[in-house]
Amino acid sequence: MRKIPVIMATQHPDSARKYVPVQKEVDEALESFLDGREEGLNFDEYKVDYEGKLTPYHQLAQIVTKLVLRGLDPGKTDFVTPRMPNVHEETLFRQVMVMMAAIEANYLVQDQLDHPAIVELIHPLTREAIDLIEAHKRLYRLINMARRDLGVKLDPKDMQLIPLFEDTSTLTRVDEIIEKYLEKFPKLEYLRVFLGRSDPAMISGLIAAVLSVKLAISKLYKVSDSMGLPIYPILGVGSLPFRGHLRPDNVDNVIKEYSGFRTVTIQSALRYDYRKSDVRGIIKRLKSEVPKAEPLAFSKSEEDEILQIVKIAEKAYRSKIIKVFDIISKISE
Repeated sequence: MRKIPVIMATQHPDSARKYVPVQKEVDEALESFLDGREEGLNFDEYKVDYEGKLTPYHQLAQIVTKLVLRGLDPGKTDFVTPRMPNVHEETLFRQVMVMMAAIEANYLVQDQLDHPAIVELIHPLTREAIDLIEAHKRLYRLINMARRDLGVKLDPKDMQLIPLFEDTSTLTRVDEIIEKYLEKFPKLEYLRVFLGRSDPAMISGLIAAVLSVKLAISKLYKVSDSMGLPIYPILGVGSLPFRGHLRPDNVDNVIKEYSGFRTVTIQSALRYDYRKSDVRGIIKRLKSEVPKAEPLAFSKSEEDEILQIVKIAEKAYRSKIIKVFDIISKISE
């Protein structure tokens, strides 16, 4: 069984103190894996973001090759994970290009490693199982083409998708979507599922977002038990309270609130707006506690009650937010 990374650095431009231009992101990725490595206080995973962001396609290959040159082991101990565009929000060509960029990165180091360097791609804004099924089949076809025509030493099963759920309507029925997806791909050895915490809050309010993510964690573990497949939730949080409240003074609360997640994002605002010693303290605490935390488990009646509260809270939030929408838009600009 592969290692499941606990700490994921992301390319969120949400830091008040530091802006990392795209030209510096390769160095940022390398630093994320190297800094604190000897003490075990480094990042396990780095998310390269292509969703709504013009990241160069060759960035994946640059990061992977530099990791190998520094003696690191991408795909086994250090994970480079791209988030590709959703075909319903951007173009199909953009998604295909990211898939091919990941395949190319694997190709460039295939003679140095005995395993793939990039093993997963994040599928954002997952709304239905068919979104995942079509993307998964597309990835399979591209890998087979690369094997046949380009000399790539990859098997279709070497790379898989991480579905990302980013609104209350999908978080609360994550079990239905994942079950349908797994019916089409029953031979997966495991599945990682990304649960967004900040976007649902923006769309549906803080209460609905928190409860939806908690409900999703409980449902995912039930699916895991019923289908006999290990499922590892990823918690996508920011440092501001509205976006998840992962800060030096609130780590234990986050672990308890969303107990059962196995990977957590540490975005730029947390990495750069706090003292380095505080960030290292967070990493140490998370690496120690997250893998052994007991997952949330709700009964069917509790799930139904939570869902009702989500709907009430969401309706109340939206009725208020619409009244100040014009002001929010002006401030945002």
